[in-house]
Amino acid sequence: MIPELLNSVNKMQRSLPDTVGDGQVFTKIEYSDTLLTFYYEIDEDILPFESLIKTKNSLKDFLLTMISASEGENKEVYELCASGNLTIKFQYIGKHSYKEMTSYIYPNDIKWALKANNYPNDVLRARIETDRATCPFKIDDGIIMEDIELLDSMVFVTVSVNEKYYVFNDVKMHVESSREWIKQSLMSKNGMQFIRIIANAHCGLTYHYVGNLSGKTFDVVFSSNDISNMAY
Repeated sequence: MIPELLNSVNKMQRSLPDTVGDGQVFTKIEYSDTLLTFYYEIDEDILPFESLIKTKNSLKDFLLTMISASEGENKEVYELCASGNLTIKFQYIGKHSYKEMTSYIYPNDIKWALKANNYPNDVLRARIETDRATCPFKIDDGIIMEDIELLDSMVFVTVSVNEKYYVFNDVKMHVESSREWIKQSLMSKNGMQFIRIIANAHCGLTYHYVGNLSGKTFDVVFSSNDISNMAY
């Protein structure tokens, strides 16, 4: 075993469980001679396991983007895995169904990901494709993320709004309140990782809201400068 990695693993374990995304809790980490295993519990009330399974083909790309965007102690762990030729296993377990899904990231993959800031647009596209596979995704009661795509230099998120919950009377009020809510969400640990991936690609971010009954729309736009300011 690598002493530095063992120390980092023990330190990370003391901070668990840790919520790392919508419906995802990092619960445990195990280290053997050639394998580092991360365990995640999936709250299926928030993220149905079937939605997670839909991401299986793009999950590896997403995990590589996560490694690429890592920093601090997390990045040191990945660097130690790469130098020690360790494989990383990501184990996802349904909280209620106990269904399981596994993805492996091999040493050469880790080494590539740690250098992937040289290819920021590829990293961003991989992240978008993984998020897209989970759509439609419930953000909140009456708010559904329908799609996410990269249009030129703008990440474009389409969100449907159930007007039984929300009224589109004052567009300006909705833009201002939604902008603040989105900004707070993006400043979370998982959101900040996404923001930095967008910032590294010098892109902006638009949330395009559509009323499900009236068809009314409004956009919440964060320019590339806004994203960079939030990221760094």
